[in-house]
Amino acid sequence: MRVATIGSDVRGTTARQQSDVLLVPDTKSVGMMNFRAYDEAIQLGYDCAMAKIDQIKRRIPDARTTTWTAPDL
Repeated sequence: MRVATIGSDVRGTTARQQSDVLLVPDTKSVGMMNFRAYDEAIQLGYDCAMAKIDQIKRRIPDARTTTWTAPDL
């Protein structure tokens, strides 16, 4: 199992470093194979986001004064 996660660990570290706000809901109570626990997983994600809502709002530019341009791909 560890070999399979090394690549995702590197990607995860990079994503954490590049993120403005990192949401990490505590999903220990939801089993990885418990496909019926989606309501609980959604609620955990929502609660995590709401706990950081002020931080999230500070990272959103004011749409009335900011012009958005598409990134070069």
